[in-house]
Amino acid sequence: MVQLNDTALEHVPELIQKVGYANVYDAFANTPGSRLALALDAARGGHFLTDPAVYPESAWYNGTAAHYSGHFVEYLFWGLVTNLGMLGDTSPGACAEFGEEWELCTKAEFQETDSLLLSILTDPTYSLPTVAPDGVYR
Repeated sequence: MVQLNDTALEHVPELIQKVGYANVYDAFANTPGSRLALALDAARGGHFLTDPAVYPESAWYNGTAAHYSGHFVEYLFWGLVTNLGMLGDTSPGACAEFGEEWELCTKAEFQETDSLLLSILTDPTYSLPTVAPDGVYR
């Protein structure tokens, strides 16, 4: 099994969604129309309240969740770790393992494809991680 550099990093997007950022910054709200929702909808190839039986060809995020709001943490996580170069750049085997859910493998692929999420991740207003951990965040 392929491991990301530090699995504790997965909790950063979860904390953003559940413990604060989504309450402070409307951009992170897990509701249709927020800045993150618009990026998520583009990545999924449209706005779907439930998972479609088949995602459109334009989708690069094909995650599964019980309801629309369940995608916010996962999508933000995948974007964050890809932008930090933690998937295909440092752990190429991860691409095959996660490819069905998240098709963008390298930082370059992510930055070329998902400009909406990239603009959120790099917006200095939010002070999100910009460097992959050298060691562990735990």
